[in-house]
Amino acid sequence: MYIIIFSIIIILFFIIGCLEFDRNKRPKISFLEYYNFKSCLLGFLNTLIFLYDKQMIFDENELSIHKKFKKNYDKILNEVNDVYNDYRLVNPGIFDDDFRQKNDKYGYYFINYYGNITNNIFPTIESIIRSDYCKEKVETCFISIIDGKKNIPEHRGPFKGLLRYHFTVLSDGSSKNFLKVENKHLFWREKEGFCFDDTFYHKAKKKTNGLRVVIICDVKRKLPWILDKYNDYCLRTLRNSEYVNTIQQELKLKKKKKIKVL
Repeated sequence: MYIIIFSIIIILFFIIGCLEFDRNKRPKISFLEYYNFKSCLLGFLNTLIFLYDKQMIFDENELSIHKKFKKNYDKILNEVNDVYNDYRLVNPGIFDDDFRQKNDKYGYYFINYYGNITNNIFPTIESIIRSDYCKEKVETCFISIIDGKKNIPEHRGPFKGLLRYHFTVLSDGSSKNFLKVENKHLFWREKEGFCFDDTFYHKAKKKTNGLRVVIICDVKRKLPWILDKYNDYCLRTLRNSEYVNTIQQELKLKKKKKIKVL
């Protein structure tokens, strides 16, 4: 009798997980990939984590990379400045097709995307996220740049096994520029950061001109042993997915065209 009840509970959780993954699906994944067994397992993990921990905002000061980014701020700023002068921003619509644009006003420089280092032009950041000092498992790391005013519509990520961390490299510090997670406003202040669960609905508003430059990392979430092992499996699934493999090919940087002086 207990086995039957337990089996029913597991099946119900699994169905809820499938629905949860479907609500959070991202573009550029084939129809079959949405509904295969492994995708359902990701949704199931989302449900289990949600039942275990409903926390939305996390303390960035507990991240080892946050302390290291602050310590190496000047080096990071110089590297970003050099790259920004020489390379075009990449914007393949990685988070949502609505984000895709072809100009250099909003986009990214990817440093790491699920284990694939796409360039070696940010040596300080790369050394931090790959060093023994880094206590977090960093699955993705990229520079996000907004030049001028920008409104990013409400959206959310698909996977609770990761937490999203922002470290602000450049910002005017205006309270008119913020990331809103549900009803919580998070502000971009230079040399400061914040960390949140991006499966909660969030949107960004930048109402002032000028540059806003942040490092964004997806770090592995701390979980109890069983959930942690399940999370490891799901992350391996993501790394080997068609979606990730496709996106990795689109993240290579291209140099800006220089005007030749005759």
